Amino acid sequence: MTLDSNPVNSGSKPSLIFIETTVACDYRCRHCRASSQENPLPDQLSYEQITNAIKGILEFGKPYPMVIFTGGNMLMRDRMRDIIDFTHKLGIPFSVSPSASPLLTRDFLRFIKNRGVKSLSLSLDGDFGGSHDWLRRSPGSHSLTVALINDVMEAGIPVQVNTTIMKRNLTELPYISKFLVDSGVKTWELFFLIKTGRGLYEEDLTSDQIEDVNFWLASLEKYGLTVRTVESPVFKRIKIQMAEGTAPPDTDLYRYLSSETANIFGPQHDLSESSKTHRASHPVGQGILFISQNGDVSPSGFLPLSCGNVKQTGIAQIFRENELINDLRTKKKLKGKCGECKFKVLCGGSRARAFAYYDDPLAEDPGCVYQPSPTDLTYISGSQV
Repeated sequence: MTLDSNPVNSGSKPSLIFIETTVACDYRCRHCRASSQENPLPDQLSYEQITNAIKGILEFGKPYPMVIFTGGNMLMRDRMRDIIDFTHKLGIPFSVSPSASPLLTRDFLRFIKNRGVKSLSLSLDGDFGGSHDWLRRSPGSHSLTVALINDVMEAGIPVQVNTTIMKRNLTELPYISKFLVDSGVKTWELFFLIKTGRGLYEEDLTSDQIEDVNFWLASLEKYGLTVRTVESPVFKRIKIQMAEGTAPPDTDLYRYLSSETANIFGPQHDLSESSKTHRASHPVGQGILFISQNGDVSPSGFLPLSCGNVKQTGIAQIFRENELINDLRTKKKLKGKCGECKFKVLCGGSRARAFAYYDDPLAEDPGCVYQPSPTDLTYISGSQV
């Protein structure tokens, strides 16, 4: 594996476009980025406005970016099935990220299956329910989520499970991973808490904890899980370092995670020789756009800086012409150690975490422990910028 094996997407289209269909939701999660509420906001995109924004995706050309419908709870959005139908008829690939609620019925699963949905993601933030129900402020939500995961799999729709990582649930992570493997879930996307919306400041991980967890995550491919990270692109740097022989941290947290995982999986689950397909997700600024419920476009739902609004400007024009989006995509203006790091093209640090801590999306990532060396600067000046 080389540093150039996953170059920046500096082309003219994003790979993923998240559409926040509504902030209306039946949960009041403690960490909610959207600060969800019972009813939609008055400036929510109308049906005509949201379909016009989706139609604008055609300007990127084929292959079209993947659309991910989210919320709030997207199932509380009016005319949601019509919106999905419209997207399907345009030939734009889509996935859905609803809340685990009674609105996620088998009938709806059949509907999206027939429209070619690529995947459905559900959030599971604890092992036996305590942490999950606490975070969701909804007793019984853990049991409902587990039941719905089974329903989605029975419907023949690929399931992605999302987990928010925070101090409260760190010790539960090995058990969540075991549940996913036993349930047949192949993709686990882990969200490293960002202090935005209702984000829990006291639950934010330290940079050392982020390092420990990412080293542990990089070891899970041998159990058959595809691991992706959100707001922790250091995962890509760590996978390279591990491939080059860097030893994992000798810390209490890493030792606990790795030993507990080995104990609960056992040797029969070790797929080291056959499972080599795992990768991290794109970080902010590498082919991702977020359209909020009112049409504001930002580089990520966790980086609330408006780069334009689809009510006035087409999504393709915003992506190609906005200065911030271009700076985040090329990474040439990154500051501090992120700007000096030889991994900046591959990683680039969490721009949302930099903004949350320093009010500057181009500042260095406070969640990364890596310290660039003089050889990093030589590498960058010689071949990267």
